[in-house]
Formats: sequence, C-alpha cells, structure tokens
Amino acid sequence: MKPSVLVAFLLLWLCAGCGKVGDPRPPSIRVPAKITDLKVQQDQYTLKLSWTNPSRYADGSKATDLLNFRILQNGNPVFSEKINGPGMPQSHELDVHDAIGTTSVYSIVIETTRGKDSAASIPVSISIVETPGMVTALSGAMDQHRIRLEWHPPAGNPSFDIVYIVQRTDNGFVPKMVSETYFDDAAVEESKDRTYSYIVTAAREGTPPVPGPASPPLAVPAADMTRPAAPAGLKAPVVSGNGAILSWDQNTEADWAGYWVYRGDNPNGPFTKLNSAILTINSFRDDGYRPGSYYTVSAEDMSGNEGSKASPVTAP
Repeated sequence: MKPSVLVAFLLLWLCAGCGKVGDPRPPSIRVPAKITDLKVQQDQYTLKLSWTNPSRYADGSKATDLLNFRILQNGNPVFSEKINGPGMPQSHELDVHDAIGTTSVYSIVIETTRGKDSAASIPVSISIVETPGMVTALSGAMDQHRIRLEWHPPAGNPSFDIVYIVQRTDNGFVPKMVSETYFDDAAVEESKDRTYSYIVTAAREGTPPVPGPASPPLAVPAADMTRPAAPAGLKAPVVSGNGAILSWDQNTEADWAGYWVYRGDNPNGPFTKLNSAILTINSFRDDGYRPGSYYTVSAEDMSGNEGSKASPVTAP
C-alpha cells in the first residue's frame, strides 16, 4: 500500500473513533447537604429549634429545589413546613407543656421538590424541665447616678436554683445575668426627659439557663427624685466659749452634695436653717448657741433632693 493511501486510512480510522458514543450513565441524583448547626433550647414551656438551611447539595453543587424541612423527634416526624430558602436561617417552636420530665432527641431533614431527602442533621438531645415563676414586686428608681432595680423571688417554684436575666428594652443594652434580687444600671443618662424600661426574668440554672415567664415592662424615669439618707452619728454639741461645735459621720452616697444644719428650741421643732450656703464638711460651729438649743442636720444630693433630718441633739 502506498504511503499516501496508508496515511489517509489511518486518519479516517481515528475520526471514526472520535465519534463513538460511550455507555449510557444514570441521571445524577442530588440530595441536600446535611444541616450541621441545629440548636434546641427551652423557653418556658416552648422548645425553639433553629438552624441554617443548606445552600448546597451533598455533591457541592448549588441547591435550587429545596422544598420542606421535617422535624424528627426520637427519629419520628412531628412537623413539616416549607423552608425559607437555601442558606437562610430557619426556626420553629414546639409546645412542651405535656413533656416536662422527659428527654428527647431532635433532628432535621430537608426535602427537595423531587422528593429527595437529606441525611438527618446532627441530633440534639434535651431534657424538658419545670421552670420558675414570674418575679414579684419589681421596682426601680434613679439614684446616685444609676438606676437600681429590686424585686422579690418568684412565687412559683422558688426552690429552684435561680438566676435572673435583666433586659432593658432600648437598643444597645446587652442582657445581664445576676444571682441577686437587685441590679444597678450605671449606663444611663440622668435626665427629667428620659425614661428607661426594664424586664426581669427568673431562669432555672443550667447550660443554658431555662427562663420562666418575663415580668411586665417597668418604666423608670431617669430623673433623680430619691432623697439621701439622714446623716448618721450626729453627736451632742460641744460648747466652746460662746459657741457650740457639731459633728457627724460623713455621707458616703455617690451623689452627695452637702449638708444643712438646723437649730430649734424644741426637739420637735420648728427648726431654723443656720448655714446660708451648703456645707461640704461634716462639722459646724454655731456662734449663736443658746443653752437648751436643739440641733439637727440633713444631707442634699446633686439633684437638689434634701433628705430627712437626723434625730435632734442638745448639749448635756
């Protein structure tokens, strides 16, 4: 065979091989990727499940036909609903009033429009517990540059190990957890034109704590209307020459501004204010002393609130 004819024959054979159709392959079956971030938490008598829907199929390709999520309890379906969308956060709440004292395992399955299911999510086990009741006697007041909240333990199930969750309803306040029945909020602006609103919830200790019912919101004006305490330790006046010297314990309140000193002829008053300007030391000399005079002292805070008078004293 001539070389030219041989070359032509080989080219023809190669072209015929290129057009050969391979064996048929089965169609690709795409199932959603498994959910990996399922969280389950009890809030009062509700169980909240939250997770992120898969954005991909198990083979890594983009998910386009996700349809429903299905909640499994101990491997059995208990609820099904359409998903928000691929890669979207999703949540659902289950009533657990009748499940107190039981333990269950929950997982999520995602279904496609073609009826294909993902593998079940990583299971989460949770024990359903009884919760404390609502706190009582919640009160609050602005004083000493902060708002102090106080409350009583809940009347319902007070014997549980309890912590308290304090929330302020304006943005920017991170809820605080305390074990005492009071809370001081120093991150406030003192103003007669402002009001802050608080909610306090008793929660059963755990990881995480299980909250009971929240208190109704409490509105607390940010104007300081709280009077300082009466000065303590007021001593009988020491007579010196034509005058008398008074002394008492220093006030320790954070918003203390000073003192007012009073004199009267009777322990029940009336009393006359002796200093024309507020006094910032805890002693005073009265050059107008008269035998038989009675003295008392009050404190005033930076907001102009004058407190109660100390018990009157007189020279021995």
